[in-house]
Formats: sequence, C-alpha cells, structure tokens
Amino acid sequence: MTFDEILAHILDLLQRQGRVSYRALKRRFDLDDDYLEDLKAEIIKAQRLAIDEAGEVLVWTGGAGPPQTPASAQERPLQAHCHLGLGTLYLKMARGEQARTALSTAMTMCRTMEMTFWLPQVEAALAQASQ
Repeated sequence: MTFDEILAHILDLLQRQGRVSYRALKRRFDLDDDYLEDLKAEIIKAQRLAIDEAGEVLVWTGGAGPPQTPASAQERPLQAHCHLGLGTLYLKMARGEQARTALSTAMTMCRTMEMTFWLPQVEAALAQASQ
C-alpha cells in the first residue's frame, strides 16, 4: 500500500472508533517508527484531524478548526493556580509543611506547562515556606 492508502485507512478507522493506539496502528499496518511518525505528522499537524494523547493514542477531532485540547490539559493551568493559592493560604496560616507541598506541586505544574510568568511568584512563596 502507498502512504496515501495507509493514511486513508487510518483516517477511516480513527473516524469510526474515535481513538486508536499507536501500537495497534503499528501492528495492523506493519509500520516502523519512522513511518508512524510521518503519519502522525500528517494527521495531527498537517491535516489537524486528530490530537496526540500522552504519546500513546491518536484521538479523532474531526478537523473542525485547530485540534481540541483534552479537558485534562485545559484544567491543568487552573490547577497550578489553585495549588499556588492554597500554598499561599497555608503560609498565612503558618502551616509550613502543607504550604511546601502545595507550592512544590504548583512549581512542578508551572514548569511542565511552561507557565514562566508565574514561576517567580511560586519560587518566592516556596522560599518563604522553606524558612
């Protein structure tokens, strides 16, 4: 099969099932890693018909505009802010251990999501909690 034929089969499968693992695609179509990466680039980036979930699953979005962000990814910046606020509150209540835990979580989340604007505030609060 040609690249376009495999692509058409994968898109049909993905549209019918809604989601499919990369391992299943490799097995069904006897794909090597490079071939799978080319297909992912075409489906996710070029055609914007699906999104990657945790590097393991392809999720159909239908191609209506830019790919949709999974709900968990949309909620994670909010969660980072909640941990920052909670840590700050614990600081004011003189609950150092709880403050450090919440602020450490906020720090990790901010770094993971590259929320660089908030990092200095989290770092300062964490430094205050560690005194």
